[in-house]
Amino acid sequence: MDLTALSVLGFAIMLVLILSKVHIAFALGAVGLAGLWYIIGPNALAVLKTIPWAHTAKFELAVLPLFILMGMFIVSSGVAVQLFEAASKWFGNIRGGLLIATTVSVGLFGACSGSSIAAATTFTMLALPRLLEHKYDPGLSGGAIAASGTQAALIPPSALLVFYGILTELSIGKLLVAAVIPGIISVLLYMAAVWATLLIFPEKGPGRIAYTYREKFMSMKGVWPIPVIFVVMIGGLFFGIFTPSEAGAIGAISALAVALITVGWRKSGFFSALKESAHASAMIFIILLGAFVFAKFIAVTKVPNNIAEFLANLNASAVMILIVILFIYLLLGCVLDAVGMIALTVPVIYPIIELLGINGIWFGILLVKVVEIGLITPPIGINVFVVKGVAGPHLEIGQLFKGIIPFLIADVVTIVILLAFPGLVLWLPSFM
Repeated sequence: MDLTALSVLGFAIMLVLILSKVHIAFALGAVGLAGLWYIIGPNALAVLKTIPWAHTAKFELAVLPLFILMGMFIVSSGVAVQLFEAASKWFGNIRGGLLIATTVSVGLFGACSGSSIAAATTFTMLALPRLLEHKYDPGLSGGAIAASGTQAALIPPSALLVFYGILTELSIGKLLVAAVIPGIISVLLYMAAVWATLLIFPEKGPGRIAYTYREKFMSMKGVWPIPVIFVVMIGGLFFGIFTPSEAGAIGAISALAVALITVGWRKSGFFSALKESAHASAMIFIILLGAFVFAKFIAVTKVPNNIAEFLANLNASAVMILIVILFIYLLLGCVLDAVGMIALTVPVIYPIIELLGINGIWFGILLVKVVEIGLITPPIGINVFVVKGVAGPHLEIGQLFKGIIPFLIADVVTIVILLAFPGLVLWLPSFM
């Protein structure tokens, strides 16, 4: 069989397996191994020996479980309440201040916890009752919480960026630093989306809620450890003081210290955090191994080279091809979860990106931003369903998807800005 036809068949079989509820790690690994066996015979079994060691026995990969562990400690420290109270007081004097405070605090909490689902769940319970009490539109309120939780995918420390860095063997430190400016832009545009929506539809939210400066500064008492941890980690990476893995260790220890100080040993969830982070890390690494086996199969078929040659013959610019690839990711994001989509596609797409001369770090940030959109678009839109599940009868799914629209527009604007000005992504990493 022709190798290109074999790769297409393999991809089709893999999709059937995934749709049949076979775990994506085993679907990737099984198809990849079967394809290699067809091409090179029983020697294909050697990949089961070499790939796990070659791609996981690395010190720098410790950053992933450490970031996850840090997020677990942050969740148990009760920082969510402090973040929301501080943000609501600082943004109270702006039109729609409580809703803007929600978007900021959900985004920051999501970045700290590393989980958009945890952020959406926590703030649906914490912020939604307050928003409804102050007569904010239910759909817009729930949409803001669902959308803001997706910021966890981009704002450092981002587990998805680490996952992408491992698959592409790019510098994880540079990827994390590269996400700082896009993350700030994304948060600012979400705030602008709330402000603009309430300006156009003032009936969807109340006016300003004034607080004194004393109340504002007092609210920062329980929040200050979070920006300190962030600045120390990103600053240390930027100035080369420590590696990403060391940054993860510092973040995890600092988050544990915050949890011990704020809620004490019994409520810190130390052992459950270890258990949950080990479980999540094991799941991600088994997906990585399956993806690397599949990537080996795809590399042997030379499909990425053939696709790159075909695209080059179209006489389209690299940026236009990049836009087409991102649009395909937008469609995939509607039916696949974030980790699965990256594991499934990056082994095929990234070699093409390299051959086209597109910067891998720039592409990674754009990819993760597109993945964020997939978290809030139907038919999956997992964050939307999480908010609906926690809110219960207070929200209808139709209201939520309608409330998401301003934030989807903000996300598209962010992608356009990052496409038009790649320096916003690449400027900080250029100093490392």
